[in-house]
Amino acid sequence: MLRPRRFGKSRRISGLSINRMIPNILTLLALCAGMTAIRFAINGKFESSVIAIIVAGVFDGLDGRIARLLKSTSPFGAQLDSLSDFVCFGVAPGIMLYIWTMSQLSSFGWALSLLYAI
Repeated sequence: MLRPRRFGKSRRISGLSINRMIPNILTLLALCAGMTAIRFAINGKFESSVIAIIVAGVFDGLDGRIARLLKSTSPFGAQLDSLSDFVCFGVAPGIMLYIWTMSQLSSFGWALSLLYAI
């Protein structure tokens, strides 16, 4: 027999708790800061771009420590952190460098920016 649906009571997804999501949220905030740094660089706001990279560094420093403190490390979190690190500290500074100074060097400047990201 079908049971009537109860409103007001939410079903909890097993295995997911706020404590396990906090480090991933911090990593996503770092990734957003890195992407924002790229946007600021494209718009020529290099000071804001540098501040966004610093904010990404703060979030990156916190996410691993909090994950270990809350015992909520996961393979997904490790992969997400690697992606965030690559964008925030590889791609974003490379793009900032190219737009700021290397664009006048044309292909050679682009090659130097690629070398930094690699």
